[in-house]
Amino acid sequence: MPYATINENRVFYRKSKKTNITKKPIIFIHGSGGDGFVWEHQLNGLSDFITVIIPDLPGHGKSEGLCFGSAKDYAGWLNAFAEHLNLSSFYLAGHSLGGAVAQEFATTYPKKTEGLILLGTGLCFDISKEYLELLQTDFKAAINISCESAYAGKGSEELYKKGYEMLLENGKNTLYKDMLVCESFDGSEFLFSKKPCLILCGQEDRITNPELSRQLSKKIEESTLHIIPEAGHMVMMEAPEVINRAIESFVISKRV
Repeated sequence: MPYATINENRVFYRKSKKTNITKKPIIFIHGSGGDGFVWEHQLNGLSDFITVIIPDLPGHGKSEGLCFGSAKDYAGWLNAFAEHLNLSSFYLAGHSLGGAVAQEFATTYPKKTEGLILLGTGLCFDISKEYLELLQTDFKAAINISCESAYAGKGSEELYKKGYEMLLENGKNTLYKDMLVCESFDGSEFLFSKKPCLILCGQEDRITNPELSRQLSKKIEESTLHIIPEAGHMVMMEAPEVINRAIESFVISKRV
């Protein structure tokens, strides 16, 4: 898998082995405390259809650098990453915190945004003070709570183990800083209503409940909302075939 150098820091990213020149690529942005591993099913399932690019955000996974303090800063970094790859425009998929970054990017760089795919996210996040305190005092207990809340339905035990190991490896400071970014995020005044948008959420999402996705759908004029049954917050891992087919249909319908 390749690396890029952005602002003097090495950035790790995954990319389709094939490059599809007939469709704009999709950049996938992961959520809080995570890394690009969460999109493995999209890399494997969509790469024959479209070029998939999955970076680890700075300070996450195998990427160097420090975590940023706002979704806006991450959006600026994403623009530098896209320019490094010579991408003039692309689809942007974001999960949870990544969805906040995607909203910021679409607002700041509308001409570079072909369309948005927002998963398990919202115009704001409800982050409890108690959880932030627990992150500081008992990290393992906090990520246990996160993982217990993140998955639903079949295969949740195996996914729980993978998610726990990922959060543990990326570390306390990474997850804590990401939670602060989510706490301060407010997309209620963003003006990207003309951008086509696919909104996806697990019906049993206990972290960003489906009502947040419904609010997004009401705000974004050209949006399609899918609530996925028997899936939780990590919907792209829990129902990968459903998610991949929805993404394919969205890109085909918006192709110019």
